[in-house]
Amino acid sequence: MRILIAGVSGAIGAALAENLAARADVDIIGLCRQPEKAPACLRERHQVLAWDAEKPEALEQVAAKLAASVPKAEGLDMIIYAAGILHGADMKPEKRLEDLQASALARAMAVNASASGCWCKRYCLG
Repeated sequence: MRILIAGVSGAIGAALAENLAARADVDIIGLCRQPEKAPACLRERHQVLAWDAEKPEALEQVAAKLAASVPKAEGLDMIIYAAGILHGADMKPEKRLEDLQASALARAMAVNASASGCWCKRYCLG
């Protein structure tokens, strides 16, 4: 079984990867901004690709890397999207409706919801 986990260096993605990596029948491809922060078991026995959901140019890069390492004919058995953003240098979690900012909401939606569809479409549909 070949599983792709986006956001593999975060708490949820890392926990899923560690549990799945313990199985002999699973081949994992992890995506994250900083591959060196991915779980050691994943870096040692599986593949981790650099990918930043906030960078539009990363879409083509990760699709090309996926196509090079996983032929479309073989494909992926599962995609787990655990990447996300809650805060950053100019973005904080909103606690009140009055705190919502259109730019922060658009940024969160781009990373948390639509980024996976973009690279997945490019990889799967070419």
